[in-house]
Amino acid sequence: MKYSEVISRILALSGEEYTGKDSEARDVFQQVVSQMMMPDEVGNDELPGLIITETIVLGEGVSEIITTDLTGGLVKLLDVYADPADADGYTYKHLKLDDVRRISYASGFMPQGKVIGWWRIGKTIRMIPANSAAGRSVKVLYKRNPLDYSDEPAAGYWSDDTEMLDYLSYPFLVEAIKASSSELKSQYKGQ
Repeated sequence: MKYSEVISRILALSGEEYTGKDSEARDVFQQVVSQMMMPDEVGNDELPGLIITETIVLGEGVSEIITTDLTGGLVKLLDVYADPADADGYTYKHLKLDDVRRISYASGFMPQGKVIGWWRIGKTIRMIPANSAAGRSVKVLYKRNPLDYSDEPAAGYWSDDTEMLDYLSYPFLVEAIKASSSELKSQYKGQ
């Protein structure tokens, strides 16, 4: 099902008074998909084109921390793990901000041995200790923002001929169309 057909279905479900509100329907649909994809139980089966695994080769760190930015529009970080080809016994441990603060006060809290600690700030992932992480490949699994996704990245939206089943499963897409129609009606009620 093409993106333009999805928008047509949303407008048809919403009623005749919504004819011509294509732009509004597009905005609502993308917002609804963003909300529906957030729960942890929504995974690759429902979002085949929006669950991204990115391989990052870590560079040199500054003062024990390596920082790397993700290329896609990150909505929800799912996992950071060792690239199987480059694991060499290393593991990656998620650090809470309290852990990071402790490390900044006392180096005794620094991950030891073959453990590399990581935490996320925005779309940036930081790793410590840098001497263990530098040059290693890391896999980052995350949900990509549909508001930031398109076949032409500068556009920021799906194009009319984008095949939506490449990004969303059919059941997920049907639910998103229904929810978008309801949301569109509620936003424009009384106008």
